[in-house]
Amino acid sequence: MAQKRTSPIWRMPKEELQSIVASSQSINQILMVFGLRNIGGNYHTIKQRLAEDDIDYSHIKMGMNSNKGRRFPTQKRPLSEI
Repeated sequence: MAQKRTSPIWRMPKEELQSIVASSQSINQILMVFGLRNIGGNYHTIKQRLAEDDIDYSHIKMGMNSNKGRRFPTQKRPLSEI
């Protein structure tokens, strides 16, 4: 018997998901739209959905050095606050 697909990842229409993927730079950004954390099950579910619906995510860097060259916002705090 097939497992039920209860994740919100499966409930979103394909066209809407394609738009989210196109504007995202990482799998984590996609998962954040659903309010999910980037952990094993969620990561595999989103990858499975992208594969089944044939949604292109080749612009997203994967694996080692995938963050190379990316900038992340930082918050400067005074030393007295630390």
